[in-house]
Amino acid sequence: MPAPLTVAAAQPATVAHGVAINAAVHADTVRAAEARLVVFPELSLTGYELDAEPIALNDKSLTPPVEACRVTGSMALC
Repeated sequence: MPAPLTVAAAQPATVAHGVAINAAVHADTVRAAEARLVVFPELSLTGYELDAEPIALNDKSLTPPVEACRVTGSMALC
């Protein structure tokens, strides 16, 4: 039987237009959640700014949460 799916809903503090800072906080949250799936609110990486520039999938500022997911075996939805 597969392990149960543990899910965490996260609401981290964010900085407006602070993608790199917010990504680091998301990474810390993934590590602390100890869940296989961590769900973040829409726009949390941009600080909930509707006028924020789109974030490219290969943007280096996304490395911390990607690495946190890799290390913990988690998946994050932002």
